[in-house]
This record gives sequence, C-alpha cells and structure tokens, in this order.
Amino acid sequence: MQYRIPGPAGIALAIIALLVTFGAAAREARAAGADTVILNVEGMWNQACEEYIADSLLGDLEGVREVHADHDSNIVTVEFDPAGTSAEQIAATIENCPSFDVIGSETHELDEELIKKSRRSCCAFGCRNRDA
Repeated sequence: MQYRIPGPAGIALAIIALLVTFGAAAREARAAGADTVILNVEGMWNQACEEYIADSLLGDLEGVREVHADHDSNIVTVEFDPAGTSAEQIAATIENCPSFDVIGSETHELDEELIKKSRRSCCAFGCRNRDA
C-alpha cells in the first residue's frame, strides 16, 4: 500500500476541518448551557498537581463538566454549567488549596474577595503555609 504525504494545501484543509469541528463543539456546549473559564494557576509542578486539581478539587464540584490542567503553561481550563457553579467558585475552590494561586483569568472577571476568603489549608502534597 502506498501512502501519500499531503502538501501544504492538504495540511491547510485538515487544519480548517479541525477548527470547524472544534468550533461546532464549542457552540454546541454553549447552546447546552455550558461556559468555559480559563484560569492562570501558579503552583502546579507536575502531572500529579494537574490530576489533583482535576480530580480531587474540581471533580466533585457541582456543575463542573470537564477540567484540563497543564502545569507547563500554568493553565486550568474548566467547562461548567453556570446553573451549578460559577467561575469565581471554581477559582475559589482551587485557591482553597494553599499549593495553588489563581493569579487571573483569561475569560472571566473574577471576584477577588471571594477568592481571598477561600484561602485555607486543604491538601497533603507538601503545601506551603499561608495565613487564612
């Protein structure tokens, strides 16, 4: 069997097809009442931190549909149902663990007072000490 390596036009068409597919998925999620918050989070050092945020901190939070954390870029992306939670509550839940600092959001204006009120000890991964 012979395989053909696509040229620049074929690659461009494949990229366009992917963008259209992801765009349709995002529109479908919004139509279903979903929203997405992209948070800048400091303190993620490895995959264990990513998994802790996705599974332990946000996994059981009502309204959270999907979480993607990336320690290399310090980005946590959360798809959520605004009827069940808010971007501020998601950020406050992450801030609840003193290992992590939410330093901003690329998609939402966050209520900084709500986040500050949530700062207390929560996890056992060698968290740094932080005043409540």
